[in-house]
Amino acid sequence: MEYELCAGNWARAFELALTLGDDDVAEPLIRPLDRLRAPAGGAERAGRNQPCPCGSGRKYKVCCRAKDLMDGTHPLPDRAPALYAMLASYAKRGQGRQVADRMAACMIGAPHAAMLALDLAIFDGGIAERFLRDRGHLLRPDERDLLGEWLTRPVDMYEVTRVTHGSQLTLRSMVRGPQRVWQRDLLFSMSVRRLDIVIGRLQPTA
Repeated sequence: MEYELCAGNWARAFELALTLGDDDVAEPLIRPLDRLRAPAGGAERAGRNQPCPCGSGRKYKVCCRAKDLMDGTHPLPDRAPALYAMLASYAKRGQGRQVADRMAACMIGAPHAAMLALDLAIFDGGIAERFLRDRGHLLRPDERDLLGEWLTRPVDMYEVTRVTHGSQLTLRSMVRGPQRVWQRDLLFSMSVRRLDIVIGRLQPTA
């Protein structure tokens, strides 16, 4: 399942994730994969009635057009949640699980901090670097670049300065980041109020 996921075979990875049922490694992957399993629209390389660019001599509409339309790539912002889910599932295997379990143990009594513990294990516990070394050759170039960018982002403390519940919010760094950060995030905006203090790592999706 993980190799199909890294290779961008979303539909096949989704099928395999479903067969694993309540497996704690597969479960986080199901939701982001569900959004990607429909083929992305590709780009047409010629007019429908023009000669096919492949050189077959046939009209494009009866030759390679259907394949071109099926070979599109989902936009990187749509693939970013799946990339993070890959890291989360990788963190629950082998050496990564030991690091993730140690981080989680530090959060006992604070269940709301479970995602922060996982994030710290992934990006500060060496899991992301190991994933990039082991699986990086299977990722698309833009996915490798995005993961490289994620690795440079520090954890910060933010004050919530403005919230539109169910849509977006504005944050102010209290440590070392920018004084104004705008985030469009449905779940995040529903779980905080103005003047709340949050600790986390804000990752770009493109």
